[in-house]
Amino acid sequence: MSGSDATESLNQILEQALRLKNHVLPPSRPHIDRGLEQIESQSRQLLTRATGEEDVFGAKTQLFLAKGGVDADELSGRVQDTRMDVAFESLHVLPDIDVEGFLRHEHEQSIVDTIDEGSLQTATSFEEYAEAVMQHEWNEYKKRVYRQCSQNANIHYDCVQEPAAFASMITRPVNAGPAMNTRTARYLTVVKNLNDSRLAKGTYAVINAFEEATLAMGTQPQWQQVAECWRVLASVLGEKDARKGEFKRGPLLQGQYLRAYNDTQGPARAGLYRQFIAGAQSHLESQFLLYMDKQIHGNLREANLGGVPSAINTVRAFLNLPLWRNSMLGNPNIEVIQGAPIWATTYLLLRSGKFADARDYVLGHRSLFDAVEPTFQEYLCAYLDNDRRLPKILQDRLHAEFNQRLRHARETTDPYKFALYKIIGRCELRKKTIQEVVHTIEDYLWLQFMLLSDEQEANVLATEKYTLAELQSILLKFGPEHFNQRGSNPLHYLQVLLLTGQFERAISYLYELDDFYSEAVHFAIAMAYYGVIRHHANHSTVRLVSTQKDAGGVTLSSLDYAKVIYQYAHHFRDSAEDAFHYLSLLCFDESTPAGKTYTNICHSWMRELILESKDYEPLLGSPQNDGTIAPGCMQRYMSLVGFASTKAFTSAVTIKAAEACDANGQFLDAVKLFNIGEEYDRVYRILIHQLGNRLATHRQRARQGLREPADELVSQAQNIQAHYERFSHILSKVSPEHQTTLRTLIRLYSFFVDCSNERYEEALLLMEEQRLLPLQGDLPAILQRCEELNDLDDAIVRNLPELILATMDAIYQVYKRLKDSPYTDIGRQNKMAQLRAKGRALMVFAGMNQYRTPTDVYAQLNKLDVLMG
Repeated sequence: MSGSDATESLNQILEQALRLKNHVLPPSRPHIDRGLEQIESQSRQLLTRATGEEDVFGAKTQLFLAKGGVDADELSGRVQDTRMDVAFESLHVLPDIDVEGFLRHEHEQSIVDTIDEGSLQTATSFEEYAEAVMQHEWNEYKKRVYRQCSQNANIHYDCVQEPAAFASMITRPVNAGPAMNTRTARYLTVVKNLNDSRLAKGTYAVINAFEEATLAMGTQPQWQQVAECWRVLASVLGEKDARKGEFKRGPLLQGQYLRAYNDTQGPARAGLYRQFIAGAQSHLESQFLLYMDKQIHGNLREANLGGVPSAINTVRAFLNLPLWRNSMLGNPNIEVIQGAPIWATTYLLLRSGKFADARDYVLGHRSLFDAVEPTFQEYLCAYLDNDRRLPKILQDRLHAEFNQRLRHARETTDPYKFALYKIIGRCELRKKTIQEVVHTIEDYLWLQFMLLSDEQEANVLATEKYTLAELQSILLKFGPEHFNQRGSNPLHYLQVLLLTGQFERAISYLYELDDFYSEAVHFAIAMAYYGVIRHHANHSTVRLVSTQKDAGGVTLSSLDYAKVIYQYAHHFRDSAEDAFHYLSLLCFDESTPAGKTYTNICHSWMRELILESKDYEPLLGSPQNDGTIAPGCMQRYMSLVGFASTKAFTSAVTIKAAEACDANGQFLDAVKLFNIGEEYDRVYRILIHQLGNRLATHRQRARQGLREPADELVSQAQNIQAHYERFSHILSKVSPEHQTTLRTLIRLYSFFVDCSNERYEEALLLMEEQRLLPLQGDLPAILQRCEELNDLDDAIVRNLPELILATMDAIYQVYKRLKDSPYTDIGRQNKMAQLRAKGRALMVFAGMNQYRTPTDVYAQLNKLDVLMG
């Protein structure tokens, strides 16, 4: 379109617009044409008048602003010209054809929306998670409360403030009921016997003792399962030939395995683990032998045992049972030569631990074995003669035969033959089980133990190495549910952990089973006694077991053994001696840093036990009539908790407990504890300080018209003073100054009591006997009393103003009685004069000690002096 055409078109539009208004305005009226600027200006003026803002500034306002140099009209114009409708519009308007900018804007907006949506989802998820956690914790708390409320009255404890380091502990209740009482008592008896043995520096078969205590609880399945676990632990640790806690031979010592078990370098620990594996394997073999005997005696006709009882005949009879025949002879690969399943027999002899009998069987049936495997007897004999390890040459040869014939003919090979070659040569370790010969968890574990390699063997290839740590890791991945699929034996997993040397994890697992919480504690005690628990002292965490890797990358577990013992001992707070017996089990060793830490913790908890139970005499000792202190339970067993002398024990336990009582205001308790600790001078010091405070309290009560009740502190002070003065060896430990001060304070208390009971004559007589205040008009005597004040104890000096005032009041009361008497004899006049003299002497004395006498007391003294004329 050309420029002329555009102009013509606009003119046409204008004409049409003018014709639109013809029917609105009469033709007689003139037309007013205004430009856009005029229209905008007039519109703004109309808006101002409509909103009432025409006169923005009044005359006074304009005058005030003008004096400050401000032009109000100019500012108003600028404000009115400002357009706010475009203040928040985009500075860069995107053209309609800027597709790239539009897409970039949409992308940025999508990112912002995604972030907002993600933040909202995160907040929602967090709120839901927090609600779930709170609900879970609340449910657990309710369960604990319910269990506490259902406790038997014979087993309860007080909720107390625990040490700060253990503030995270949650004391869990023991299951209630008569059975629990019996159970607790039986375990407690074993613990006491253990401590007696430790005290006598003897040996104690603690595992055997706990096993017998368990069996004595009944024949219920749960107790049989617990007893089996004790037998497993005894076999693993090598506690043998014991009965009723006594070793018949080969005793184990306290801390038997402590150093080797905590050896982080490896050699000693590796040797110890070999010993544990041998013990675990021996238990599985004995267990299987008992199983075969039980099956045979239950089916004597089918077993056809006969002959001389022997391991070979036992295995032969077991193989005759339908139990075996139905499950195994159905396998066409079982080799039966001349009626004898030679491979099955050999394997079961090894499985039952009869290695020598296995050799005899193979050599006795040489022809049968030579017919199928001529080299097998050589391998077996070399294996047994070399501590169950084949020499390198034979092992290489066996591996070659295994790989060439057995490995590739797996589906057609006798499974027992395959298992024997696998065990003797430790072949194909990446496959760790043989399904046809492994029927139980025990079978599986035994096979794993036979395949394990020695961690210290340097010439073993990585592919031929199978360590106990790997086996432990495999079993942990299975989890406890795998070993208790029917739910009838929750302790089966415990046995697995014990058999594989996972002692800390075993305690942790058992600890979480409410029905076996008590057993968890006592298993931990037995393990700690022999030194097979690694302790950790990070008590700020609520986790019972923590893990860390050693230099070789092996994961090692450590148990918060202190928490286990503390929480269980907490249940015996009503029987403090029993609680102490458990606390003493923290101190099995002081040669390691953890052991020293635990010993210090034990001392701290001993003091806590003393302060909470207040069983001072049973725990610490009781004073005797001859002035000696009979030792308490803690002192009798102090060597078990790291004290070599009575002095060290008294200083660390008794005296610190006494100081804690003194600091907490438990002064009578502090006196008892210092007395038991034979700190007799400190006993006097506390009594003096408290009696000094008590004198002021008594006087305040007297002023309020309140009668003083019988005071236990004063009574105890009198009894202690009388008791100490009977024995020279006690009194020699108390400073003469403290002896004099306590005697004076006791008499001053009697003085105040006499004053309160209006026995003023007796009170004055008592005060004159003390020779503490000058009651004569002799100025030298008054000066001497002033000088003697510097030698008095603060407990007396700080009560001096009240003593002066009480004495002056007693003088006035006696004076008043005489004055009011109807008799006028000379004796009465002389007494009144003497009383006035006493009062004047007190006034002079008080005037000389104005810095010690408050103004109000001095004013009262003046008033009483005036009343006496």
